[in-house]
Amino acid sequence: MFFAEVDLTVWAYVAAFVVVFLAQMYGAVASGDGLIIQPILVALGVPANAAMANDTTGSAFAGFSSAWVYYKNGLLSFNTLLWWAPGIILGPIAGAILLAYLPLIALDILIVASSIAGAAYFLLRRKSKTQTSKVGTSINRLCSVIFGFIVGFLTGLGLGGVGIITKMLLIASGLDIKRASAISSVIGTVPIFPAFFAYLVAGLISPLLLLVISVAFATGSYVGSHIVIRMDTALLERIFMVSTILISIFILAMKFIG
Repeated sequence: MFFAEVDLTVWAYVAAFVVVFLAQMYGAVASGDGLIIQPILVALGVPANAAMANDTTGSAFAGFSSAWVYYKNGLLSFNTLLWWAPGIILGPIAGAILLAYLPLIALDILIVASSIAGAAYFLLRRKSKTQTSKVGTSINRLCSVIFGFIVGFLTGLGLGGVGIITKMLLIASGLDIKRASAISSVIGTVPIFPAFFAYLVAGLISPLLLLVISVAFATGSYVGSHIVIRMDTALLERIFMVSTILISIFILAMKFIG
């Protein structure tokens, strides 16, 4: 069997489209949209592993849409992307294979850990005036390869919140939030291709669900990317920080208290 058995009503598909569209608009600004989309897909009746796989695969269309918008506005750094490429190509293969066998509680822990890491970074980091990439040094090039593998691996797991970690690592390397958002949109897309084939073999892809949410991803991301470009950089960074902290608190409450 190559496709997931997902039996949803017409209204459930409509709800999935609306949720993904709105969440992707929010995600373009603050990240963490996967933490919204995946639980709602599960609530609509999609199996948890299939929700992660289809959400991750559909998000590729968000990446295409937003990357085009950022490219037209001169915000993409291809030099940075070059050093992230090996890890984000190889990492998702391991992550996608592990997804079929990993207990769901382990995925919950990974989601919480990724959000807490993002929140901790913004709470502890020092304010830097540098907004240019430091990827030119040997150490930073090595870090870029390692960071790329980490992001690729987490993407292969279908882990919501990978965008938070990606932006966090890019900002740590010296990029401002807008350029980090631009590069993150491409970085988050590349690992999806090898992961998709692993999902397909594992029987986690639902063609109709994937079609519906892919259209929602593309349109929501297009609108959200234009909002990012027009928003003040300082305000955008504050929104990202607050959103990351709130997501961490929410997940902790839902997974370990409720």
